[in-house]
Amino acid sequence: MLTTDANGDVYRRTLSSLLSTTTVSNTSSVNSLSTTVNGITGVGVNIINSNSLAGMGSKLTSTVNGVAADLTPSSGTIASSKLLGFDAGGNLVLGADPTATTVGNTVTSPNSLTTTVNGVTGASVNMVTGVNNSSSVNSLSTTVNGITGTAVNIINSNSLTVASNKFTSTVNGIVADFTPAVGTIATGKLMGFDASGSLVVGGSPGVANNIYTADDALTANRTVDMPSSRTLSFSPSGTQVVNQFSVDGSTFSVDALNNRVGIGTISPNTILDLGTSTGKKLGVYNNAAGTDFYGIGVRTNYLDFYVSADAVKNQSMVIHSSGAVGIGTIIPASGTIFNIDAAKDNSSGASPTATEAANDFVVTMSGAVGMGTAAPNASAMLEINSTSKGVLPPRMTTSQINAISSPATGLVAFDTNKSCLVQNVGTPAVPNWSPISNNVTRWFYMPSVNIETSAAVIGQTKDLFALYKAQFNSPAIKSTGAPSSLPFFANATDLHYFITSFDTSVLANVSIDANGVMTYDVIAPASSCSVVNIVFMLK
Repeated sequence: MLTTDANGDVYRRTLSSLLSTTTVSNTSSVNSLSTTVNGITGVGVNIINSNSLAGMGSKLTSTVNGVAADLTPSSGTIASSKLLGFDAGGNLVLGADPTATTVGNTVTSPNSLTTTVNGVTGASVNMVTGVNNSSSVNSLSTTVNGITGTAVNIINSNSLTVASNKFTSTVNGIVADFTPAVGTIATGKLMGFDASGSLVVGGSPGVANNIYTADDALTANRTVDMPSSRTLSFSPSGTQVVNQFSVDGSTFSVDALNNRVGIGTISPNTILDLGTSTGKKLGVYNNAAGTDFYGIGVRTNYLDFYVSADAVKNQSMVIHSSGAVGIGTIIPASGTIFNIDAAKDNSSGASPTATEAANDFVVTMSGAVGMGTAAPNASAMLEINSTSKGVLPPRMTTSQINAISSPATGLVAFDTNKSCLVQNVGTPAVPNWSPISNNVTRWFYMPSVNIETSAAVIGQTKDLFALYKAQFNSPAIKSTGAPSSLPFFANATDLHYFITSFDTSVLANVSIDANGVMTYDVIAPASSCSVVNIVFMLK
């Protein structure tokens, strides 16, 4: 066999000399091991190819070059929460207090932890080996190294406001602004999406304009839903003005400055003003056909009241600007303050004909009353006009009439016992009920008078009415409790005068005029049997 020596010379050696080993030695340096056999040193190899130390189940396991060895430390007497270390006797114990040793932890990167014990620093390890987040609605849960923490709200506050043509969103106190791009359509329109789908200021969302920025027309019927808990109000933010809210100009107008409403006017002068138009103005009720109207209306100088009126039916009552009231007539008769037209036939206005006025009742400006006439006689306080009806006074017995307390002088009633009208010709304190109808005696003899007949004389006169009046006014004698005078007729023309008989041998050419003056001639002296019978009769 050929081989080389230390000097590189080649020489021949036998196999037996090679196989004979005389010396073997090992040397090591750090982790390198070299073997020298018979002076020949081989290539160095690693002593430790693998080394690991692990802790599990309260014991340490050391594995070197695949060979494992376990160490279970004995339990120490210190707090079990402390680190693994050596006790005073040098024994490795769980929770033992390594006297005169130091332990320090250092975070060397966001997730790296390095521990140094007695100046010896171990390998860094990850603090967090697994993180998992899960959410449900607004709840977030985090699991770290298999431990799940308490869930928290994801969004604690959220608001969205609009100002100066931009949106501001504030979430959990973090503010973000969004200003839409300006579109090419009218700036007075609502915000919406343009043809490309971008949100723009002035975009048209199907409505041409809005009532806040421009005039326009509704494209379809609209309904405002008003739930029971909602209200709708119009509140001016600045100075209130006349006609602040209106419908079709003067159709309906609200004067917010003076708290007035106008219908038919934009300048109401009262709380509710129906304008200056005439005709039917305010309806309390009207049927669908407009033929049963209840309400009020206005004409020049008139306020009209309607009851169940149709389109052409006259007013039921009117009040003139003078204060005159008409019922059943649209124009009260001239000179009246109150006019009822029972037949509603006064077609001649303020001057009804006699036929039209036959069913009227009026009160004149002077207070006179007319029945059956629109113009009572100026000398009468009451005029009743009829060609077919009369006046029916109260009908009472004599006892009932006498029981009237303090009857006014001139008071009239019909006495059912005497079947005649009676009149109090006395006073309220001392009544004297005198018959005034044809059913009782309406004549009486004249009181006695003296006629001088001692000498013949022609052309003599006697005022019979004056003599009667004087005797009734001042009777020579009266009974106890009787009035001081007898009732008498005030005027000579109220009576007719008669001479029923006289002594023709004493008197001649006897006559009486309409005023009760008798003219006669005395032709001879009277005897004890001579008489003149004079009778008065009420006209």
